Amino acid sequence: MPSVPVVRVGKVDLQCLEVGGNPFHGISYVGPGNADSLRRRFSERRQLEEVVGEALRQGVATFSISPRCYDAEFNSIFFDAIRSAAEAGGGVEISAVPWMNIEHALEFPSGLDREAVFATLCSASAELSGLDADDFAARFLRDPLLEGISRYERLLPDLGRYGLEQVWARMQSSSGGGLDETVVRFRGEVVRRELEELPFDMFRVPMARPGGHVTDVLAALGRLDILGEYADVVRERVPSVMFSTHFSGITVPLLDDTGVGCDGYVVPVNRLGALMWPTKADVEAAVVGTERPVFAIKPLAGGYAIGRESFDYVFGSVGVDGALVGVSSVEEAHSSLGEARRILLTLRSCR
Repeated sequence: MPSVPVVRVGKVDLQCLEVGGNPFHGISYVGPGNADSLRRRFSERRQLEEVVGEALRQGVATFSISPRCYDAEFNSIFFDAIRSAAEAGGGVEISAVPWMNIEHALEFPSGLDREAVFATLCSASAELSGLDADDFAARFLRDPLLEGISRYERLLPDLGRYGLEQVWARMQSSSGGGLDETVVRFRGEVVRRELEELPFDMFRVPMARPGGHVTDVLAALGRLDILGEYADVVRERVPSVMFSTHFSGITVPLLDDTGVGCDGYVVPVNRLGALMWPTKADVEAAVVGTERPVFAIKPLAGGYAIGRESFDYVFGSVGVDGALVGVSSVEEAHSSLGEARRILLTLRSCR
């Protein structure tokens, strides 16, 4: 099996390449028709085994998964397909890295509106980057992956018309007297139940990656203590924890400054700047500025920037430590994972 570089993350060594899970789950950013096609394709175990098998032939033996309970029927097929492909490849040891949804373990105030939290993040971006409301709205609407964050689109006219602070105030008022962020509650028992749903009996599980936009929500609400507590509970079963964030230009420096106990970050990084919030430059600065390992998600911008140039940017120009690469066919696994591996090996040999 070809060699893939590894990086130390917390207490474990991880391959610098991981097969992302979105295509397998029918998640696509290039239109609903493609998403339907992916769901049909990967409902067949044979299709999963073929793509997993090609990833292994490219040396990539690390796969993004989720707890069984998130999608029990699919995960049963998926886990079996990974194991079968590994056995066919000579008994390769598989690392399964679960994405875990923090939101399942939280009780938010009944009046909390995600769009209001988004406005708070916009306020921070204006302060940190000098990006005013009109500029931010324009940048948002140009994002190639807007379809994936459309929940916020209705907020944009008010951002331009009233300004960020006014939007936040109006949403607080409409929620019935304001939002008390202190009543966000964390339920550790929910996390422990989800940890029991991980396939420890089938694969090595070296790392968990909770987060996504909920990391940013908690940061905007000033509840970084919850992130720390979540990481502590996960470490009861899994050695290391990386937090995923979508507003990483703000959230990564904040987590660094406050010392929240995670071992690294998973952030959108791609040459188009898709989902790199609040600006591409902010995210680049955050990645360069942190001493913790960073893995890129969306390195190919959801399929809008495929090819060597994208991996040169992610691994070379920005200098992330690793990347999750989604592949939807044997051909994509061969080309994208092979190209990424060759670039990584070249860069590592030059250092």
